[in-house]
Amino acid sequence: MVKMDIEKTGNNEYSITIFRNDFSPIRFTNIQIYKNCVLPFGVYRFVKESSNDPELKYVNTADPQMPVFQRIDAKNLLLTVPSALINSNILDSTLLAHEKEITSTENLILDVRSNLGGNSIWSSLIALANTKLYADPKNNNKDDFLLLASPDNAEYFNKMGSYFKQTKDSGGIAYYDNLARKIKENTGSIVGFSFYDPEIDTSRKKVYEFPKRVAIITDKGTASAGEAFVLSMKSNSTKVVVYGNNTYGMIDYMNVNTKKIPCQETSAYYYGYPTFFHPLSKRSL
Repeated sequence: MVKMDIEKTGNNEYSITIFRNDFSPIRFTNIQIYKNCVLPFGVYRFVKESSNDPELKYVNTADPQMPVFQRIDAKNLLLTVPSALINSNILDSTLLAHEKEITSTENLILDVRSNLGGNSIWSSLIALANTKLYADPKNNNKDDFLLLASPDNAEYFNKMGSYFKQTKDSGGIAYYDNLARKIKENTGSIVGFSFYDPEIDTSRKKVYEFPKRVAIITDKGTASAGEAFVLSMKSNSTKVVVYGNNTYGMIDYMNVNTKKIPCQETSAYYYGYPTFFHPLSKRSL
């Protein structure tokens, strides 16, 4: 029984077909090997263990999605985050386990090569590197993005607003209640939107003495949420220097809403769509 077919189509370029249990094929094209040993596509990630490569010491071969933390020497720590297709608590627990080392060592190297994106898992890491004690003034009534007023988007942002109801943040509750009314009153139209910022007064932010420098290593496999991480680190920290090759260039949308496709034969199919877009991209609709 064939479960996966790999076809080489060019220099470090592959087409991959995997077969589900019902034998239906799922195809991926323009797939590349990164770090000489990591083959990521979709939610899948394989590690080439033969022939042996020095990069393997920075990869968790038992589960290639997992972060790997290592001390290089007295002045340098390395944290490899190969995928954002993990829950944020996994990265948070890694950082918490090594917090004393990170906050007492001169340099932190972050390897996000081959991180094709996924979830927003980065907040604790951004906080550790932060040098911005006060955020730029922000008005929560300003619309930074645009979205389609639709029932699906109403449901999506209602879930986002429920977080602030749990934390009893009256500002967040009022903001998302107002957004819900705006969507309902303008169904079928494009409306303005911006994320509610619960920390306009960011005086509670902490600037750590260590690490003094943060190096981020990227390559063409750094995409989507991986690229968003690099941008956030650069905008929130003067400690950050980026090394390596250009990132993928796939950060044209964020925050995907996933909906089940109603199908009589199976309930296994979903589709995802970006919930909002930047005003400058409106002309491409």
